[in-house]
Amino acid sequence: PCSWVWFVSGLHDEHGLPSTYGAHLPKNDQILIEKNKIMKLEFLDNINEYQDQVIRLFNFDKTEAIQFRDAIQKTLIEKEQALDLNSLEFIEKINCKLVLHISETNEGIFSMDNKTFFCDLTMDGYKNMIQLLEPFCIKDSKSFTMLYDLDTQMDFLFSPYGS
Repeated sequence: PCSWVWFVSGLHDEHGLPSTYGAHLPKNDQILIEKNKIMKLEFLDNINEYQDQVIRLFNFDKTEAIQFRDAIQKTLIEKEQALDLNSLEFIEKINCKLVLHISETNEGIFSMDNKTFFCDLTMDGYKNMIQLLEPFCIKDSKSFTMLYDLDTQMDFLFSPYGS
């Protein structure tokens, strides 16, 4: 058996905020330190004068970006199955659920209740999404990207810091 101990270190991230770390204490007393970072999924309504909306994935580093890219690759591209982002343990749901589907056409994200969302893209649309994710998988970034380029009221923002 092992236990996890969480503490605030004396270190600070690039924004001057204290870094939180977990110490994994296995039976053999070897200590492994792991950064406490979990990607968040959030719906933002009426973000501008056009009442546009955004689903955003934020609060992540390259580790979570790689996990997200790999989940799309394995589930959508290789298995050709829908991917419920809320089933991924490295994503925390703030106020919505998002399911990625393979579709005959690129429709983007839509919802009937602003709680459960569906992203319908073609196989090529998801392959393009993987390409858009690649820079975030190579190194940590302060940049952001939209995960598709469609003329819809709902954007899909991928941003380590949320903006």
